Amino acid sequence: LLGFTILSSLFQLAMLCPLLGIGARRMHDIGKSGWFQIIPFYNLYLWAQPGQKEANKWGNPVE
Repeated sequence: LLGFTILSSLFQLAMLCPLLGIGARRMHDIGKSGWFQIIPFYNLYLWAQPGQKEANKWGNPVE
């Protein structure tokens, strides 16, 4: 049981950086700062918004 807990914790830690990167890219896609992903419940609302069709300060949209 202790081994599973340690393994699970290591896996969660290893997944933290990629998940934060994905979240920041999604926030940039809708024209918001990546820091908006840490606001509870508001970030869920933002994730449901459509991406911007035009360029914003984070770059051009990917087709």
